[in-house]
Amino acid sequence: MERIRLSRDEKRVLRHVALEWSGPPDGMGATTFSVCASALERRGLVRCVWATGHEVVDIMLTGFGVAYLTANPHLHNPIDWKWVATTALAAVSALGAVSALFLSCSLLGR
Repeated sequence: MERIRLSRDEKRVLRHVALEWSGPPDGMGATTFSVCASALERRGLVRCVWATGHEVVDIMLTGFGVAYLTANPHLHNPIDWKWVATTALAAVSALGAVSALFLSCSLLGR
């Protein structure tokens, strides 16, 4: 199953819902909870019942949310391998350029 990039608060809400708690986790405001619940609902991980004023009345995991938590229990975000590869390639290129510069300067000094 493909991993989904989640923020720290979204992970917290998803774990909270998986434990079948209703309402926001301790220390999280209602607005932050509503925003995170909306983001998780757009991704298909939870289903929410909304009141007027964009307040969450009830929230529960979907089948996809249960499967996602089963496949990725620690909720690790995906790694962008293209960024890692291009950074490593740039570092090798910079090291090669610096070594070529030192080599050419040492040959000119003779």
